[in-house]
Amino acid sequence: MANSCKFIVAGGYLLALALVLLFGTQCLSGIPFRMGGFLYWLIAWTPLVGIGISWAYFIASPQGESFGRRVITSAHGACITVLYFTAFSVGLAGKSSPRFEVPYNTATLLIVFLMVASLVFFRGPKWLHLLQLLNLILLVEAGLLGSMAITGIYL
Repeated sequence: MANSCKFIVAGGYLLALALVLLFGTQCLSGIPFRMGGFLYWLIAWTPLVGIGISWAYFIASPQGESFGRRVITSAHGACITVLYFTAFSVGLAGKSSPRFEVPYNTATLLIVFLMVASLVFFRGPKWLHLLQLLNLILLVEAGLLGSMAITGIYL
């Protein structure tokens, strides 16, 4: 049973990775190379790093932990990726609206709680928590760029 759970989680992460690559290339068609390279980093690589951090937490979690606890303590990076995709999907679809600001900021705050829960409940190697600094940078970036994309209000 435990191996099938690993395959389900691994499949989910691989699906998210495929969506990141597809989403990143679709967004950048027709953009000049220099600007496209920078946007590719922001749109594609940031979620990949978030997924990688979640994967590292999931794998480093002790095998004796319940599946639910392992998922909760490793969900922060994957949730940042979902938040990022949601914001850019709404923005690219032309459905941006200022009324989405409160739900988006609430989701961002929930991810902060997931990060804190990971710090408290994770029973793996404590040095892995250094990745939370990188996760925090990704969350700030997703919060700023995503809120502009989802509300349609740009700086």
